[in-house]
Amino acid sequence: MIAANGDGLTGLPTPAQLEALTSDWPDNLSMHHKKTACFIVQVDRLSDFVARHGDTAGFHLQRSFAERLTHVLRDGDLITRIAEGSFKCMIHPVKHLDLEICIHMANRIKSALESPVLIEGNSTRVTVSVGFCISGQMQDHALPALEEGAAIALSAAQRASNSSIRAFSPALLQKHQSRKKICEEARNALANNEVVAWFQPQVSTETGAITGFEALARWNHPQHGIMPPGDFLDTLAECGQLEQLSEEMLRQSISALHGWDLKGYHVERVGINFSGDELHNPMLAERIGWELERHEIPARRIGIEVLESVIAGTPDGVVARNLRDLSKMGCLIDLDDFGTGHASISSVQRFSANRLKIDRSFVKEVDRNQDQQKLIAAIVTMAEQLGIETLAEGVETAGEHTMLAQLGCGHVQGFGIARPMPLKDTIPWMRAHAKKLSSLPSLDRKTG
Repeated sequence: MIAANGDGLTGLPTPAQLEALTSDWPDNLSMHHKKTACFIVQVDRLSDFVARHGDTAGFHLQRSFAERLTHVLRDGDLITRIAEGSFKCMIHPVKHLDLEICIHMANRIKSALESPVLIEGNSTRVTVSVGFCISGQMQDHALPALEEGAAIALSAAQRASNSSIRAFSPALLQKHQSRKKICEEARNALANNEVVAWFQPQVSTETGAITGFEALARWNHPQHGIMPPGDFLDTLAECGQLEQLSEEMLRQSISALHGWDLKGYHVERVGINFSGDELHNPMLAERIGWELERHEIPARRIGIEVLESVIAGTPDGVVARNLRDLSKMGCLIDLDDFGTGHASISSVQRFSANRLKIDRSFVKEVDRNQDQQKLIAAIVTMAEQLGIETLAEGVETAGEHTMLAQLGCGHVQGFGIARPMPLKDTIPWMRAHAKKLSSLPSLDRKTG
């Protein structure tokens, strides 16, 4: 449906126009015992598509989707664009409408939108997520409540994976309400400085000297005490709070570097973990650069830790651009959990990695396992050829530490060196570590 004075990009009715067009639907539904449904469709990772192909291609994609939706739905059905890459479809009231019919419609919509799109003569594909709600499922039978139900279903689809479909249900509403409560608690935790950075040392296998720390989040929960990241990161991710978490870890890490400098303890770098979602933020490099400039901390003292699994499946786009921009700025890029995400040598180079962090699964009992020794030796050799440093994670025993040094791994980190510790404990630990090193014969320092 093309509307006069409609949406300037697609020609569809605006949300306000659609509201006016459906104003008599509630009476129609109740008087004639009919049903309707609301579908909300969202392009998955539209920002990546725009970063790869440009704004004009993004506009073309959305116009194409408006046309496809118009063709796949019936004449009486209404469509509007409610945000960038997001469309709402209202099904004209009918006598018979059930879950099976709506799932079929959702699949038709998804198939139509996921078929190839021509961009400057080249065929490309995107995926979409779909959430829908059938009238009568929400306690409030008004149309805005129907849209709210579809939005809840869409959120569930997006959390599941790209190219997913979810239907609203009372059970989904209960989960949504529970999640809202948890999200509020998580937001309050960040606002009230309950989430703090703890620091785990990294040391040289050659000299035993401290070469950096990794910042690891801890939630000082009022009821549950100190909680490790495994207990709350998924909650923050679901609530869209990971960006705020990384900002807090960056701020606290910069503050730690400044405090150590003032007290005469120079730490080369602090590594900060960034999730895939955070790395998709097109303003990430600019935000980090601003924080570093504001606190007068050289970019080379910040390590950007990114999971190998994130870059292994990431095409050139926002993530690649962010990492390249951060590398040009001087930040050091650490490829975390290396060996588990199937990143190729070309992707290691493409994402400007400065260091490979060898996953704990390859490190455990490496002093007794020859196959693991061969794997680590191969990783170290590859890294040396590429001019990249190596660090082994999860080192717990002296035997593992010694073997990693013999295999040429440059740095180690793990409980065998030190457990993560609050900021107040870092200087006493560094003082004790320096004293320990000074008492060791020079030939023994290679094993720290």
